[in-house]
Amino acid sequence: MTYHLAYAPPIEPWREQAACAGRSDVFFPRHGTPTDETAAQTVCADCPVTVPCLATALVDEGKAPAYARVGVRGGHTPVERARLAGVVADEVDEPDPFAEMDRLLQLGTMTDKDVAERVGAATVTVHRRRQKLGLPPVRLRLAPEEVFAANTVAVRGGHLVYLSTAQKPAITVNGQAVLVVRFAFARGHGRQPEGQVHRVCAVQGCIAWEHLSDAVIRGKQRSARQQLQQTA
Repeated sequence: MTYHLAYAPPIEPWREQAACAGRSDVFFPRHGTPTDETAAQTVCADCPVTVPCLATALVDEGKAPAYARVGVRGGHTPVERARLAGVVADEVDEPDPFAEMDRLLQLGTMTDKDVAERVGAATVTVHRRRQKLGLPPVRLRLAPEEVFAANTVAVRGGHLVYLSTAQKPAITVNGQAVLVVRFAFARGHGRQPEGQVHRVCAVQGCIAWEHLSDAVIRGKQRSARQQLQQTA
């Protein structure tokens, strides 16, 4: 029987205690067999982190059918995990398990994640299938607001920082590159900035619109100071 679900690299801290560390050849063989599964389950029997391992597997695999799962995880085979997930555990591959996946990939309008959710497979499985078919990846262009929201982090004190390694990060708006600091100003003030945009707080890289000023704001501030000086 051939399994088509691939496994993502481990990142959870509990994996450092796993008895299977460095044994991917046993737990996730390229061609799984009952013998491989028995050997893996023997290792799992004495593992101190079987419970979180199984819980992670069930979350990763969702409602994927048994044939779309791979290897032994948390002491359970793909069929056993499918049963735990409430999926009919059919060890027989579908006549053409990739038919719908291939059709969606060839449309060229869906990301690997979208296809995976549609067919009930793992994203990495779809990614490898795309590579096998020789199809380029689909990168859906996000709206400027989505790009901005996805790359900003709020910092204590009402500050907002944009995550980028660029010295002057920019966002594409209507085909034109707009500096993030100017985009943030316009987004908050409801108008395009005039002249240079300056940060008025002490937090390096802050782009919170309340902490940004342009020529108009600075001009009004100068006028206000002059009036105060005249009345003093």
